[in-house]
Amino acid sequence: MSSTNFITRNPNPLIDLSEQTFGRLTVVTRTPNNNRGDVMWLCFCKCGNQKVIRGACLRAGTTKSCGCISRELASARNWKGGRSKTGDGYIKIKKSNHLNADKKGYILEHTFVMSEHLGRPLEKNENIHHKNGIRADNRLENLELWSTSQPFGQRVEDKVAWAKEILRQAVLDKYRNK
Repeated sequence: MSSTNFITRNPNPLIDLSEQTFGRLTVVTRTPNNNRGDVMWLCFCKCGNQKVIRGACLRAGTTKSCGCISRELASARNWKGGRSKTGDGYIKIKKSNHLNADKKGYILEHTFVMSEHLGRPLEKNENIHHKNGIRADNRLENLELWSTSQPFGQRVEDKVAWAKEILRQAVLDKYRNK
């Protein structure tokens, strides 16, 4: 048998991916092959992260980001339109610009419903009571506005002064709403 010189050709020649963009990833440079011999590339993602990615995944389009796209999609799936239930059964809603909203932009729905009905934000000495006791039932007919302020003492003149202040606030509110 005679020996023949065979020139073997690599069926998958190395393709330089440097400076090419795949989805959100821009290839920077080649890195050492992984333990299976796959060609690996250092990429920068538009979100600011960097990650080493298999070249075959880049070319096939199966990897388009550092993982930020998956995180964004997962976050979007969890979005409930800014409405959720608190641990104690109240409904909170996202209303970032409301004066009664917390630092994260959420307000208890019953507070929002009463505030809209009154045409003003609730005062610090006011709260909302659910008549039927069901904290998630925020229909206006199920809500009552309560004053949480108390007179300083039990003397008659203290109670009268307190009642006058409540009436004064009610008159001011009436004129504000006109």
